[in-house]
Amino acid sequence: MENKTSESLLGFTSSENEDTNGGIYVRQDVPSWRLGFTSLENEVIDNQLSVIGVIAPWLTGTLIRNGPAKFEVGNQGYRHWFEGLAMLHKFSFKNGQVLY
Repeated sequence: MENKTSESLLGFTSSENEDTNGGIYVRQDVPSWRLGFTSLENEVIDNQLSVIGVIAPWLTGTLIRNGPAKFEVGNQGYRHWFEGLAMLHKFSFKNGQVLY
């Protein structure tokens, strides 16, 4: 991993660690629970994820999850996951690999 300053997938700008395999940035100085209440501004399209362990070779398909993404619209801020705008998350499984 290399240290870099840039905008993360979670909308932060700070000194972050870059996962050179997936280009995903994670802030190290923010409590993990706060990330669930931070607006997402960027999207990721079909990045191959690193797998720890083994995914069954017969597992093929797509899992789609819905979750919170945007907690501000214009000047209006939202304080609950159900009030903001949503984002879909897609995990595709094929040949022992996972794409997000």
